[in-house]
Formats: sequence, structure tokens, C-alpha cells
Amino acid sequence: MPDPATPIVSLAETQLQIQAAATSAHDAVAVGVLGVDVGLLAAAVTVGSALAPDRYPSLVAIGVSGLLALVALLQAGVDMGATPAQLYELTDGLTEEAISNRLIVYLDEIVVETNSRLRTKASLLGAALTSTIVALTIALATI
Repeated sequence: MPDPATPIVSLAETQLQIQAAATSAHDAVAVGVLGVDVGLLAAAVTVGSALAPDRYPSLVAIGVSGLLALVALLQAGVDMGATPAQLYELTDGLTEEAISNRLIVYLDEIVVETNSRLRTKASLLGAALTSTIVALTIALATI
């Protein structure tokens, strides 16, 4: 008789792989936002009137955007969990059923924690992108 925990563990492993890919995608967006912000900053500085008082709001928005993107980038990613040796210690002496149950609970905790991290990262990126759009709008309005 097949172990009923096998498909559950497989699903959790798949979820963790998807979360790892999503984390990488969020990090790529954060780097892109930082690149755009650096480009905007360079353009603002090279323009002769970049330091005029009407340019400060766009510079502040660029700074806020860059800071938010950097914080998003520095957020922890996917929890890779315990090493095989640590898992062995956690399950040493348990029955197969108890090992399956413990593994399911362990993987569930990792998936839930990583989902929370991804929501935080996505929120920070949304705010960073919004700030970049505000900076572009202000910069275009003051030209």
C-alpha cells in the first residue's frame, strides 16, 4: 500500500520550488527598479537645472523607490529548511508514519513562512514601482 504522505510531500516540494522561482523573479524586478532609479538619478544630475527646487520632489521619489527596492532585495528568500543530517536527527527512532507526519508539518511551516516573506517582498516592490512612477511623473511635469 502506498504511503499517503508521499503526494503531500511532493506537493510541498513543488510549492517550495515555485516559491524559490518567485523569489528570484522578485529579486530581478528589484534590481531592475534600482537600475531605473540610478538612470533617473543620473539623468536628473546631468540636466542643468537638476538641483532646482522644483526637481527635489522627483529626487525624493527616486530615493524612496531605490530604498524600497533595496529593502525588498535584502528580504530573506525561500527557507531551504534543515539539512538531511538535521532531518535525520528530527526523525531518528520514529516509525515511518511518524516520520511522514513530522515531515508534512515541517514542510508546511516552511511553505507558510516563505509565503509570508513573498507577500512582504511583493508589497515592497509594489511600493517601489509606484514611487518610480511618481518620480517619472514629477520629472516629466517639471520639464
